[in-house]
Amino acid sequence: MKSIKYILWALVFCMYQSSASAKVTFRTAELKRLATVLSIPTDSMKPGYNSFSPNGNAIVVHIDENAIADHIGLSLFPEPMKKIGNRVVMEFIERYMLQLQFPPATKTAAMMLRDDEVKFTKGTVATVRQLLPTDQFNLSCELMKYTATWQREGKTLLSLTFPAEFELLRGMNFIEAQQLFEGESRKAIGAVKQDTPADKQLMKATGIENCYLLEGGYYLNQKLNANRYYVEDAKGRLFPLLSEDHPVESVANLMLCQDIAQQRKLHIIERLYGYEQKDFHLDLSQWIAFCRDEHCELYFGVQTLTPTSVKATVIAVNTVENYNHMLTLDIPFAAISNPSATIEAQLNCYLPMHNIRNLFGKDNSKKKAKYHL
Repeated sequence: MKSIKYILWALVFCMYQSSASAKVTFRTAELKRLATVLSIPTDSMKPGYNSFSPNGNAIVVHIDENAIADHIGLSLFPEPMKKIGNRVVMEFIERYMLQLQFPPATKTAAMMLRDDEVKFTKGTVATVRQLLPTDQFNLSCELMKYTATWQREGKTLLSLTFPAEFELLRGMNFIEAQQLFEGESRKAIGAVKQDTPADKQLMKATGIENCYLLEGGYYLNQKLNANRYYVEDAKGRLFPLLSEDHPVESVANLMLCQDIAQQRKLHIIERLYGYEQKDFHLDLSQWIAFCRDEHCELYFGVQTLTPTSVKATVIAVNTVENYNHMLTLDIPFAAISNPSATIEAQLNCYLPMHNIRNLFGKDNSKKKAKYHL
């Protein structure tokens, strides 16, 4: 009996030692550089936000549940504030203020500000040290530029402007982002999220019996939209339309409604920089959850309709960081009724918004639409 207890205690101790000594990796090369320059003991840090104070700098480090350091910066915003505010932009400010104090070997702080088009309209990077937790922080965005301002008793202490650009805000280039996409998307929890609205008054009747349209806005062209379709049963309950008799409307629902994605999978061929590609499988519900976690709005449009499938495009639009994911799909009618179906898809991720605008153009009702629905 004693030997069994000893073995159990030994196993628990080994598991503890293993978890405690998990080696932290870094989401980007720049974060690894900062950790090295500042001698940050990331391997002893726990998942979540950690504090570190070398040389009088209050530094915050975030470790995710997979022991990956995804943020290092000056501690300027409390965690509750990030949860209700724009975390991406707040953590950019924290990281960039630290980078200005410890720039890479190939650049000076002045070169960084010039190349990144970041401008202090009031104060300097030294002013950051004077900020207090009680100072009022305001963030606004206009014409693809953010303005961050700190005030105390109505007086502006610090103000800076910077572009609303993905690479700058995330601290990584598009090549790094493409390589990370598969792993990042797999973290999304594709749990059932109720998309079905309860109020028929929000909908419009369609030409299909007992079927109603919930308009969801559009992106660039009215044919790329977020419209969803619902059917009413004998008890007056509403459910997303899923019928091979109405493939276009049903496929639109599959691509936009997380609660009916179920076990359907995407076989994704991701187009990478340099004409390379990689393929992987991802649950359709995970794809939708990942886009929502990134604060993307989803829009759907049909390219062509064949006797057996719908060829379509889904665009995920992020207006905070000004990028798009574009998914081109070939959805067989059988996937509508088969919850375990696999759908073929090609992915271009983290595209700058102007690339998509050039591809699809502006809405013009006098021109023949390339997409329909």
